[in-house]
Amino acid sequence: MPIVWQTHPYIKVFLLGSNPTEDILGLAANSVIVPGYIEDVAPFFLNSRIFVAPLRFGAGMKGKIGQSLEFGLPVVSTEIGVEGMYLNDGENCMVADDTAKFAAKIVRLYDNEALWQRIHENSLNAIAKYSPESVTQQLKDILF
Repeated sequence: MPIVWQTHPYIKVFLLGSNPTEDILGLAANSVIVPGYIEDVAPFFLNSRIFVAPLRFGAGMKGKIGQSLEFGLPVVSTEIGVEGMYLNDGENCMVADDTAKFAAKIVRLYDNEALWQRIHENSLNAIAKYSPESVTQQLKDILF
C-alpha cells in the first residue's frame, strides 16, 4: 500500500478479521482501519471498490475471495490467492506476485472504470459455478 499511497493517498484499507494480533492492531492509522471482529461484513464488501488479498500460501477455495466475488467486488490477489478458483487475470480478477506489480494492478483497477465494471460483472459469473444449484447439477452429472 505505500506504493499505492504515493499516487492515491486518500485510499483507505480495512483489515477485517477476528482477533487481530498486536502487530496488525499496530498498523491502525488514518488510512488503515482495523475494526476487529465484525458480525456482518456485507457493508464493507458493498461499500468498497476493490478487495485486496496478497496471499502467499493457502489451498483450495479462499473464503474471503469467494465472498468478494459473490458481492461482485473486484479482487486483486496473487497466483496462490486465485489458485484452484478458475480466475483469470484481467478477466474476472487482477493477479500479481511482486510488490510493484501488485500495487500497479490496484491502481489500474481503481482508476479504470471500464476495467472495474468488466471485472465486477465477470466476478459474479465466476462465482456462479459454486452456487448450490450449480454444484448440485454438477454432482448429478457426475453420479448419474
